[in-house]
Amino acid sequence: MNAGTNMLGMYIYGITIGMSLEDVAKIIMSPTAKIIAEMMEGNIFSNQKSITIQDVFDYFAFGPA
Repeated sequence: MNAGTNMLGMYIYGITIGMSLEDVAKIIMSPTAKIIAEMMEGNIFSNQKSITIQDVFDYFAFGPA
């Protein structure tokens, strides 16, 4: 179900706003959610910083930087 730590916030948010677990799971397993999860992965050895929600919107609006 793509239930890594990066996606935990999405699960919690979906359940909090009243979505069913089934609907949340469908969203989390979507290709878009997988892209977001990959974007959120940090790497302390390459000084890759975490992204903001604006970075996610920009990625989908304007493509990869």
